[in-house]
Amino acid sequence: MRGFAKRDWKGALADYSEAIRLHPGYADAYALRSTARKALDDKAGAWADIEEAIRLDPNNVMGFNNRGLLRYGDGNLAGAAADHDRAIRIDPTFVRAWRNRADARSYLGDKEGALADYTKALRLEPDHAEARIARAWIRRAVGDLEGALDDYLEAAKLPDAEGVPANLCITLFRMGRRDEAMRHCKQGQREAAAGDAKAFATEAGLLLLEGDVPGAEAALAEALRRDPRSAHALRLRSVVHARRGDLAAADRDIAAANEIAPWMERLAREAYGHALFR
Repeated sequence: MRGFAKRDWKGALADYSEAIRLHPGYADAYALRSTARKALDDKAGAWADIEEAIRLDPNNVMGFNNRGLLRYGDGNLAGAAADHDRAIRIDPTFVRAWRNRADARSYLGDKEGALADYTKALRLEPDHAEARIARAWIRRAVGDLEGALDDYLEAAKLPDAEGVPANLCITLFRMGRRDEAMRHCKQGQREAAAGDAKAFATEAGLLLLEGDVPGAEAALAEALRRDPRSAHALRLRSVVHARRGDLAAADRDIAAANEIAPWMERLAREAYGHALFR
């Protein structure tokens, strides 16, 4: 469907609604319309469609995979992992189910299980950029910095990889290669599209680790100018406020970051270390 391919969710919704009108028993169309409804913030409609897809076809791999994503979004990580597990049992070659189960396992604290799932996804599809970047993140989190670096460098060769310079920056910094790290941050900043705050926020995090509060503050100002809802930048700005003694402002930024992206706290601590945060 053209709307789905272009991430034109309203167009996709219309396309799949027409497909369902013509073929009311088409389970895949319900599963895919559920994705469009989720993207359009119609959670009730997304749930209704995904349950109908599974009712029509109890072995619908896309149905279980997409229901897992809905559960993941609701914070039901164990339920999400179970649905992705069911999708894998139905079709062990369905790459997205391996990748999505890995995400759920990661957030449940099962990093070894997540690493195994990302690796399986990459065996099936070596150029899967999201799985490559996610595996690099897990490798870095468990201390395999060389493995993480290899994955980020491979991801950098892929046309649809996002956020690689910022992640290379963190990884190289943690390897003690500070100058290279900062070069990748600057590269990411030069290449950043309008509204992309990642490389600026990342530089700020590393400057905070070095104790350069004014430098971090300047980088965060640019990050938040680009994206005022960057949870990454807001969480790091809370550290700046705390170091300047303004704990009320720090708490406001933490609350705002958690509201925008509740998972950012864990990701920030994994990226920069617990010692940076109070």
